[in-house]
Amino acid sequence: MTDRTKRLDVLSFYSIIRNAYSFKAPEEAHQVLEANFLRYGGKDRLILYIDGGAAVEKEETAKKRKANRDKAAEKCYKNLDALEQRVTNNQKARKRHFVDVKKSLASLFYWPSSVRQDFIDYLIKAGWTVRICETEADVAIAADCRPEDIVISADSDMLAYGTIYTLWRPISRGLHLAYSRADVCQTLGLSSAQLTALACVVSNDYGRNIFSLGPVTSLSVIMNSKGEDPRSIVSEYLENERVQSKNTCDKTFELALRVFADQLQTPSTCQISDSVYSSFNALRQRFMDLCKRYQQNRSLQMTFNSSNSMDIIRLRSSSTSNRYKTVESPAIQHSRLTRARITMPPPVEQPQDSSISHGNQTGEALHPALQRTRTPRHQPRYSFKSRKGTQEHPRPPMMKQLAYKPYKEPETKRKKETSAPKDPPTLKTLSKSTAATDKLAITRHLAYHHPTSSLSIGTLKANIRLALPNQLDLQQEVMEVIQGATSEAARVKREAQRLIGCYVEKLDKIGIDHISSVDKEILRHLCQPVSMEDVKDTDDIAADEKTTIRSMVLWTLNLIPTMENLK
Repeated sequence: MTDRTKRLDVLSFYSIIRNAYSFKAPEEAHQVLEANFLRYGGKDRLILYIDGGAAVEKEETAKKRKANRDKAAEKCYKNLDALEQRVTNNQKARKRHFVDVKKSLASLFYWPSSVRQDFIDYLIKAGWTVRICETEADVAIAADCRPEDIVISADSDMLAYGTIYTLWRPISRGLHLAYSRADVCQTLGLSSAQLTALACVVSNDYGRNIFSLGPVTSLSVIMNSKGEDPRSIVSEYLENERVQSKNTCDKTFELALRVFADQLQTPSTCQISDSVYSSFNALRQRFMDLCKRYQQNRSLQMTFNSSNSMDIIRLRSSSTSNRYKTVESPAIQHSRLTRARITMPPPVEQPQDSSISHGNQTGEALHPALQRTRTPRHQPRYSFKSRKGTQEHPRPPMMKQLAYKPYKEPETKRKKETSAPKDPPTLKTLSKSTAATDKLAITRHLAYHHPTSSLSIGTLKANIRLALPNQLDLQQEVMEVIQGATSEAARVKREAQRLIGCYVEKLDKIGIDHISSVDKEILRHLCQPVSMEDVKDTDDIAADEKTTIRSMVLWTLNLIPTMENLK
């Protein structure tokens, strides 16, 4: 045995084992599996490790696999019933019917201990070095592996063991991927102990990861740990604030640490019985019987169709395209024509017509015409449409005839004359307005802009900044002064409006006839006298004065609601 020993995990090649032992005899399956092992080296350089019984640390995974097998068995029964129904009714089975059964059978497969022992005896007789492990072969390989040894396994968790330095992982087409522990640690930026700790905290056969903490998040946490062994690194990982907020189930990853870090496993008393393999054999045998019955039905149907079929020889190629048309060799076409001529009746000799020219006799001798089973009938062409040539139709009646009219030039369109712009409507004066429109007109006359509404604060700030640059304190003082003056003007105006409103209300309560001369003078200062057109006796000075005062009081009374709104 050379220094670089190769240690192979047999059960990691589960897909090859399943395909070999599912549809082949045990002796033939042993040879197929042995030929696959020979691709990785000779018998003197290769040590084969075979799993023993189940381990206590893997009981949860075993329960999940058993549930998956039960589900696959139920699905296999359903698919077999569908296939049997089509075979019994002599219906055509589709490809999916066979594929569904094969997939469910593959999920149901289990390599029993009896067949496994026969394979071990076969390997020992052939001269292989075989080691039967107590539990999982991974732990035994990690315990026996040396730094220069090569481990061959399809399991991705083999690099979680700190004693395995080189891993060959088989892939399709007889190739394998070579992993170096040093290169993996260098790429991830981890130490060997951190890599083992990372394998413990992520999902594996011995437990699930903490919810919402995947491999990338766990890697970022473990990279900053300062522990020297996997247990201390996992403890530091669990003490992280982010991990503690997510670890609601209080996971400790003790099972994974026991296997990957301590390389220990406890044999389990619950072992998988061989009844699983017996049920698999029963379903497989049923499937093979159905396949034989289907082939027999197909062969009978093809024989019946061939006996009732007639050879068809086309006189010329079909004008329609056929996307599934196959190209036949000249030998096949010649045999078909020969078989057709044998089954045809002898041709009827027809008398030679002397009127036919014999100038092309050489071409007819080289390329004779095909013999036909029946003489084609040539029918004259018949058309339902009568053709009488050019016809002269009578002239239409006078009412339908068109009279010639001379051409007239179209009239030029006149441009629309633009009218002068109308003057905007003037507001009704107080003297002409009715009592209903008095209030609206007075409100329009009193329309004003509030000082603070007309003052743009943004423009004020911008102008102050331009006028007083780099003087923040002075800018703020100037703005406060201007805004304070504006607010004070608005307050004084509101107070004056309230004063006028209270004065007018007082005059209204006194009455128009009892207003003094002083009050009349004050009203004339507040509002100019307004004449009323409905007053007929214009010569009476007293009546005119009384009418004027009444109009002023009415104007002020209409002003009061506006004052209330301003409050």
